[in-house]
Order: sequence, then structure tokens, then C-alpha cells
Amino acid sequence: MAKGFKTGGRTKGTPNRDKQVLRDRLSSSYPEYDPILAMVEMANDESLEPSMRLDCHKTVANYIHPKMRSIEVLQSQEPQPITIEIVQPH
Repeated sequence: MAKGFKTGGRTKGTPNRDKQVLRDRLSSSYPEYDPILAMVEMANDESLEPSMRLDCHKTVANYIHPKMRSIEVLQSQEPQPITIEIVQPH
């Protein structure tokens, strides 16, 4: 039963074991490889098709900017009257 706090499992921020093995293999075979930088280079390569460049830009943008989410606007059914009080100085 939950006690209001984490009681088991991995600690927060611990990478998945499978992904860590893949990262280790990539870094040993390609020490300078960074997939995000590779996509940035492809996005700026004018010899590639525009659709491929656009896909690279969209993918890289997901790592840089948060995705926008829709928000629900709550509105009352009846409009509330507005009262204006005019006060004249003495």
C-alpha cells in the first residue's frame, strides 16, 4: 500500500539498464557521436530533401522546447453583470 512516498524500485534518475548498455556500446564504438547534434547537422544540410530536413528540425525541437498542451477554459453559463460606480471628487 502506498504510504505517500516512494518505498521501492529504482531511485529517481537511475537510467534503465538496457539503455545504459546501449549507451556504453555506442560510446566505445563512436566516442564523439551525439544523435541530436547529428540531426542538427542534417537539418542544416541543404543537399537533403526539405521533408527530411523538416523531420530533423521537428525531432530536435522536442528536446529543446516543451510540447504545448491544450487547456480547458471554464466559463460560466450566464454572463455576470458589470457594475461601474462613478465617484466625483469633493
